Amino acid sequence: MPYPAVLEEKTIVVPTITSEEEQKLLGAEDRTTASGKRNYAMFLLALRTGLRSIDIVNLKLSDIQWKSNTIEIVQAKTGVPLVLPLLTDVGNAIADYVLNGRPDSELPYLFLHTRAPYRKLSGRSNCYGVSCKMMKAAGIRQGKGDRKGFHCLRHSLAARLLSEDTPLPIISSILEHRDKDSTKIYLSTDLVHLQACALGLTGIEVTREALL
Repeated sequence: MPYPAVLEEKTIVVPTITSEEEQKLLGAEDRTTASGKRNYAMFLLALRTGLRSIDIVNLKLSDIQWKSNTIEIVQAKTGVPLVLPLLTDVGNAIADYVLNGRPDSELPYLFLHTRAPYRKLSGRSNCYGVSCKMMKAAGIRQGKGDRKGFHCLRHSLAARLLSEDTPLPIISSILEHRDKDSTKIYLSTDLVHLQACALGLTGIEVTREALL
């Protein structure tokens, strides 16, 4: 009778960007153009809030609550209402785009195509294009197989919060993970705390032959 196959647990590699790479990326976009102002605001939103691509392209002007400095949406994936703080740099980037880059349009959506007809951006493809363009300009994540979408910015936010000792339940709440265990994959990105857990060899008897 054959024995059942043993399934090996796969190690998930979470793509993130470093703080140095972040600065290069934010400085890579030409913010003197309408498309540059839009792309910068979209990228900063993903980086600072962890919003999914679908929620970024679905953002409406009315979702930005300037008086309370919040972003208030109902998430497309989960249908769950979400209120996020409108951080200063994000708010400034959005305001610059709305006042100096956004086409004159009666559409309710915040981010629009920069050429007529001024339509709403479409899902992941437009966000991926923005992210790829900025990463290429900054020379970031250009290796074969490197993920370049906004999702790695979402991972980067989680990794940064974890490095700041933010509890996993709070990170899970910010990212709106329905499965709380989903947030545990970010533990592998916290190198500082992982190094603190590493065991030394002091007190362990090891022969030279054992090491060869």
